[in-house]
Amino acid sequence: PILAKLLDIPELAYAAAESMGEIGHVSATEALIEHLESAENETKLAIMTALEKINAVKAIPILKEYLSSDNREVRYTAKEVLARLQVDTTQLAGVTERWWEQHDLSILDTMLMEVKSQDGVELFLVSNEPALARVNGELSEISSEILTEDQILSMVSAILTNSQEKRFTEQCELNFSYEIKGGNRFRCNLLRHTTGLNLVMKMLPDEIPDLSNLELPDYLKKLINIQNGLVLLTGPANSGKTTTMAALIDTINTERKDNIISIEDPIEFIHQRKNCLVTQREVGRHTPSFARGLRAALREDPNIIFVSDLKDNTT
Repeated sequence: PILAKLLDIPELAYAAAESMGEIGHVSATEALIEHLESAENETKLAIMTALEKINAVKAIPILKEYLSSDNREVRYTAKEVLARLQVDTTQLAGVTERWWEQHDLSILDTMLMEVKSQDGVELFLVSNEPALARVNGELSEISSEILTEDQILSMVSAILTNSQEKRFTEQCELNFSYEIKGGNRFRCNLLRHTTGLNLVMKMLPDEIPDLSNLELPDYLKKLINIQNGLVLLTGPANSGKTTTMAALIDTINTERKDNIISIEDPIEFIHQRKNCLVTQREVGRHTPSFARGLRAALREDPNIIFVSDLKDNTT
């Protein structure tokens, strides 16, 4: 009750809201909701976070109003809090016991960390199905709750940029990359289907593989010394194209002194500068298309251009 009164004092409102969230008692719900609209943006964030911590499901309709806020941080915090409130985390007991409270992760990040803890490689979120992980080549449930389309959309909306959301709305499918706390990166595919949404998130290796450890034919190593020409690296899905290309670029980055520009959809492996200057651009985030990215790259005096996909005649 004392903290609730402090919400009326602008200079103390943020600290009061944060403290109410830490105490975590449901009796704070009404006071927090009452002050949400009049609060400054920074305090709004603290109030939303507090509502999440006390599991104030009653606040869901009000939080939805902030999905269209002019303030980007308020808008995205509302999305994130809604994603957690709308998913029954009590159904994720095996996950939350290890990750939820300890790491303060979103429900999506929590499930990704659970996949990693099981030595899995992919997370599958499918409308009207429980969350699934691919472990040792087989799919297994990591929660008992059936996820709805709205729940999946809430979770994924919190991690998409405005341009990515627009692309998905227009095209009903989207490739993108995502990185969670701790640096783990994922290649993601979001698409619509007859019964709702599919989100598949594939874990990427923490480190770029060494070319010498991939047991590739010796002639592939000659590619790193080519000065002119076109190299096509092809093969069926999951045959190792991305891993091979990452290893080749890393070797070039180590052994040559060149300007490398990549146009990728999405960026999977991050290449830090070694002996080469490496510029990586993601379609939809840094350039609107492969064709536009290529035209811009030619003005950057590149020695090597890497294109992750050949999807159109212009490219």
